Amino acid sequence: NIKDKYNIKVICLPFEMPYVNKLKINPLEEIIKKAVGENISVVAPAGNLGPQPYSIYFPGNMGEVITVGGVTCKDNN
Repeated sequence: NIKDKYNIKVICLPFEMPYVNKLKINPLEEIIKKAVGENISVVAPAGNLGPQPYSIYFPGNMGEVITVGGVTCKDNN
């Protein structure tokens, strides 16, 4: 299989999709679940809309996904 052939351990999905949560059938969600089931870590951004409630969109809001964020520091002191 491709995972073993290329030694895939992590999939990075550098995007967010705000309206996907309303879909009844989401093929990408099923692909993410399959990847996690194959012991592949899936990483996605938290987005730029926080810190308000529900500001993390798909795929970062899936329990199976490692959601990451960043911070801009204006003063290093």
